[in-house]
Amino acid sequence: MEYTNVFTVHHINHIGGVESWLYYIAKKYKDRDITVLYDKSLARMQDIDQIDRLRRYVRVMAWDGVSPVKCKRVFFNYACFGLDTIEAEEKIY
Repeated sequence: MEYTNVFTVHHINHIGGVESWLYYIAKKYKDRDITVLYDKSLARMQDIDQIDRLRRYVRVMAWDGVSPVKCKRVFFNYACFGLDTIEAEEKIY
């Protein structure tokens, strides 16, 4: 499957700046194809309430960091999770 806009994040905390930013992006641009990928290996550390809050507006998926992902645009944050694995027309850091 090919996605349009992918945002990567290692960890989704209960509260934080990255979580707020993702939520506001998701809420404002819910009419666009947005996927949030979080680190599957840290699944026990992810905050399910934040994930559910995001899922109201966008697709949220646990990703193993290895499986191929194709998209138009990928947005990386400070950790660059998946930098070498995600195939995209445009990579934004």
